[in-house]
Amino acid sequence: MRSSELCKTLQAQIVNIAKKGFFHIFGSSIINNIVLFISNILIARIIPKESYGVYVYANNIVNFFLLARGLGLSSGIIQFVSEARDTTIKDQIYRYSLSVGNRINLVLSVGIIAYAFLGPVTIDGAKPYVIAMCFLPYIQWIYDYFLTYFRAQRMNKAYSRITNLNTILYFVFSVLGCWIWGIVGIIFGRYISYIISFFFIWKKMDGDLTRILKSNGNACPDKKPLLKYSIGCFTSNALSELLYLLDVYLIGLIIADSAILASYKVATQIPTALLIIPTSAVIFIYPYFAEHHLDKNWLKKNIRSVLLILLIVNCLLGLLGYTFAPSIIELLWGTKYEDALPVFRILMINYVISGTLRVPCGNILAMLRKVKANIFASAIAGISNIIFDIVFISRWGSLGAAYATVLVVLITSAFSFLYLVRAIRELPNLEEPET
Repeated sequence: MRSSELCKTLQAQIVNIAKKGFFHIFGSSIINNIVLFISNILIARIIPKESYGVYVYANNIVNFFLLARGLGLSSGIIQFVSEARDTTIKDQIYRYSLSVGNRINLVLSVGIIAYAFLGPVTIDGAKPYVIAMCFLPYIQWIYDYFLTYFRAQRMNKAYSRITNLNTILYFVFSVLGCWIWGIVGIIFGRYISYIISFFFIWKKMDGDLTRILKSNGNACPDKKPLLKYSIGCFTSNALSELLYLLDVYLIGLIIADSAILASYKVATQIPTALLIIPTSAVIFIYPYFAEHHLDKNWLKKNIRSVLLILLIVNCLLGLLGYTFAPSIIELLWGTKYEDALPVFRILMINYVISGTLRVPCGNILAMLRKVKANIFASAIAGISNIIFDIVFISRWGSLGAAYATVLVVLITSAFSFLYLVRAIRELPNLEEPET
């Protein structure tokens, strides 16, 4: 009888999350990840290894600026809109965030051009491509803004369809562009995919954008808390992402070999792509967890379930990736990238740790408004990663960068998990927790 009731409860939960669009988000994320992964494989195969290393290096420099796009306002929008109940206030949040984000990202675009001329660019031939990507902070911020609107409004099906469209467009135009014009074709293929996506986004919003633009963003009552929260999320997320960007940057700075950079990038692609699994889970649960951010019993129950499921899935994928690494690299990238094998295996271990603890725990802490904890963890991660990278890369080359990443992720994951446990314990008990 108990077994029958458990099955019915489980079935009801699956039907419930399916109606809310979880499988649209998860399925879309998996499809997008696969398409992007195939795009990267084809690009790495089409152009010479050294040229691919030049593109990786130039793109990595621009990614430092992309970390600051909107200063975390996407996170602030979904948090404050999810908590707000009044439609007018929600529109004011959307309008104010759009205005501030636009100004920030124009500054970032100018910053990219300035860095190309004044900053260290150690790989020969990378500077023109850095300049060509200068508009990405602004155009990608606008894209992120619209996707955040769909998430905050819980329009999960629309969110999934737009991301699918954008990914397919990127695949077509970047691979085709790469085949015809090389690195320049990749960059402009990326721009074209965003521009076409904006047309379909505008049609999907069906007048909502006009309403938001007419709203008085300056009247938003939560301007200061919104900015404070957003900047906190930006700082935390940016410092976390630096773990990966600094690896490529310091390899280029210390070793300055485009072929080594290309192999390291290849080694990161599958472990990075697999992070879409915990990321998809976070994208789906964020509005619900934000809504229940004061409900101790609800949070304890659901956090335990999320972490357990991620542990099982990530360990299985990590074991498969580590075991079949030689065959995977040879099949997908060919023998010219066989030197990526040791780094690939180390980063598969890193994926298991990051996907099970760092990604979900960090995001749940943000949902609980424990932004300072994330900033502290990420600051330690950023500082220690620079130190470990310099020491390890000098000694072990690109493999040292992988060692540094695993060590830092292990430390920060343990901190985030323990702090999350403490944060949940400090919440008051509610008499009638929502389900």
